[in-house]
Amino acid sequence: MTQSERTAWFKRTDYDRTDAETRKRLLEAAAQTFREHGYAKASIAKITEAAGLSRASFYVYFTSREEVFHVLVDDLIERTIEAQRGRRGQVGTDPHAALTSTIGSVLTLYADTNDLIALLEERAKVDAAAGEKWQSLWGRQTDRAVRWVSRLQADGLADPDVDARLVCEAMNAVLLHFGIRHRGAAEAELARVRDDLTGLYERMIGFRVAP
Repeated sequence: MTQSERTAWFKRTDYDRTDAETRKRLLEAAAQTFREHGYAKASIAKITEAAGLSRASFYVYFTSREEVFHVLVDDLIERTIEAQRGRRGQVGTDPHAALTSTIGSVLTLYADTNDLIALLEERAKVDAAAGEKWQSLWGRQTDRAVRWVSRLQADGLADPDVDARLVCEAMNAVLLHFGIRHRGAAEAELARVRDDLTGLYERMIGFRVAP
């Protein structure tokens, strides 16, 4: 790290590093660079070049390539949780609509971010911190889905003998697979896949229409 970069690092506390427009530019450039070059070749120089900023600017907001990668992954994890929240409060009113909305949101997210997900899976094999985030990505997603299906079972809206965790883990893998296959697909095509996968999920859990 050069003297100017060290100076930038010490100035970190003088900036709002969460909402700054420069930080956003760096994150977008980092995502692009990781997508185009992979992790090993995604240097800080390439990230700052893509952002149109100096290396010193990078160190105002991040300490390393590893940190900016983990920030991107943390954002991905939170976005997957947000994509599931359409289910909440709709179990007793319209669980079919809740499931359709959630599958559509998660499918679209996976289609948009499958490069980062694949890179995280790769890094998880050699980096313990990345491994923990990989487990968090799938674990939190699955746990929330299991709770939702369990509520349906308790309310008599799903087959009580179905293994909720097995179904939810399997469906998450299916969503990722179809997200990868439909990257860049038209909205109408994603809607068709969403509806097909909703029907599949409902058959897997033995969904029952409320009387």
